[in-house]
Amino acid sequence: MLHEEHDLTNGSFTFGLDNKEAHLAVMSQDGPKVSKVDYDMVMDIRKRKDTIPITFDSKWIEAHQDDTNKDYSTMDIWTLLNIEMNIHAGEYYQLHKAKECPNIAMTNESLTVWIDDEKLSCFDKQMLYNKVFARTGKEEKDKSTWTCKDFWKERENIPEEAMDYIHWEALKKALTNSPQGTQRWILKHSTGQCGVGRMLQRRNYQEHSMCPRCGEQDETTKHVIQCQAADTRQRWKTGIKAIRQWFITTSTNPDLQHAIFQRLEEWRDNKPRRPIHTSNRMLRKAVQQQDLIGWWSFLQGRITQKFEHMMEEHYKQITTEKNTING
Repeated sequence: MLHEEHDLTNGSFTFGLDNKEAHLAVMSQDGPKVSKVDYDMVMDIRKRKDTIPITFDSKWIEAHQDDTNKDYSTMDIWTLLNIEMNIHAGEYYQLHKAKECPNIAMTNESLTVWIDDEKLSCFDKQMLYNKVFARTGKEEKDKSTWTCKDFWKERENIPEEAMDYIHWEALKKALTNSPQGTQRWILKHSTGQCGVGRMLQRRNYQEHSMCPRCGEQDETTKHVIQCQAADTRQRWKTGIKAIRQWFITTSTNPDLQHAIFQRLEEWRDNKPRRPIHTSNRMLRKAVQQQDLIGWWSFLQGRITQKFEHMMEEHYKQITTEKNTING
């Protein structure tokens, strides 16, 4: 305000703060963390400070000195001004504490995140996750009111009943334990927002959407997996071989292994589903549930909870057999 009012072109300005954290937030050369609750204000202040031709300095002042010392004649001007400011701040707070204080757009913000017309003052992953998943008041025609589950249900055409079969906690745990780079790749691949033909054409990087391997139009992330080109089939076989080895290493139920690989091969080649030949009722039920959820969903981590139940029973049986042998 002083700069605009008086058209200052040089000089220096010293301000006092009794909050060490606020002092560091404003004056530090290190960037504040995006999860810091007042990230937007801190960045706005810093950018304002850096864009005007005035040198800024700061001074820390011990707060509430008048709590233990009432002899104001012993205090310097900084302490007296700080006491006066605290009084005004307390009066202002009492007048306005019952009022809502929405986050407002800052002049110097380069990027803002909004949810339901509310601007986030910072970017906290867990807070953002909770806001998205805890939405209420869904309107079918307004996708901005949908939760993530609503989005995937619609996108992958998953029946309502099958949504309850999915092991969401296992998916959340797997994503949380993945490196940040892997999480970004999974997000881009599962939503189709990566360098496939459809997106390259949509973003004007090329004039067509063809698959570079087989020439099929409208290449999507799903097509990348289902492509029938020779080199893609070989990559699929290599990937399946690695999964087979992992299943063996983790002592996965052999019948479950067979069922999963049968269904994946049928899905990849767009072949009709054949019966799963097994006497295990739980396995048949598990496969039926995954059929409803979808096997493309399986590859993206949306698996039925029945698979976990099967493995729990399988491991119990292995433990019992070992104890019998050792006993």
